Amino acid sequence: MPLLPSLVGTRVTGQRRTVTADDVAAAGDFPLASAVGLALPALGALLVDPRVGLSMMRLAEVAHRVDVRVAPRAGDVLQTTATLSAIATDALGETFDVHLETCAADGAVVVDATATILLRGPRRRDGVVADAVVAAPPSGTAIVVEVGADQGQAMAAALGDHNPIYVDDDAAAQAGLPGRVLPNLGVLALAANRVDSGRRQARARFVRPALAGDTLRITHWPVDDGIAFRVENQEGVVVLDDGRLGGAA
Repeated sequence: MPLLPSLVGTRVTGQRRTVTADDVAAAGDFPLASAVGLALPALGALLVDPRVGLSMMRLAEVAHRVDVRVAPRAGDVLQTTATLSAIATDALGETFDVHLETCAADGAVVVDATATILLRGPRRRDGVVADAVVAAPPSGTAIVVEVGADQGQAMAAALGDHNPIYVDDDAAAQAGLPGRVLPNLGVLALAANRVDSGRRQARARFVRPALAGDTLRITHWPVDDGIAFRVENQEGVVVLDDGRLGGAA
């Protein structure tokens, strides 16, 4: 059943949360992931809200944009509002945007983000849909990152996302995955931190999951609005595309 246009504007406000010293420590090398993770409970609450009626088995996040206005600190009391802001048709189903605004107790915006979610259509019986063509990037500087076996767990801790497919081989296998995957937002945060840790705005399109133990190649090059980047695995498969960094601190 398709999403109704009248659902645009549906909003859920999450519970107030006090940032702890443990939260700050868990951020580690992924401060961007920690900031994004503040909004995930409100995003999840909107997705399962009975007014929307989505099947979680048909959902996949395909892109994310984040602007960290102020770095969260221990003691901050924050609250996120998630709003379904747009619905569009897609070759594989429908996409919809969820605007996520995390505010401090005084109303100041701390993190402003948009998650783009794919709602997959019914399974096709007439063959597999071909992958979209991914254009080659311009020549740029490459950074090679060896992903440790426990990297997914560290990323998940920074995000506050405890999906077992990040840490448990059996759970990943049951989900039909070739191994433990890295959180997409964790890969985005890793790339942003390695390319330029001073940037507070980031966005990217998620193409394929990266796995624990992968070797990731982050290629980046300057563009008018900041820095563009792409992430590939050791086999040259693109896992993250259309990356952009902006908003130098």
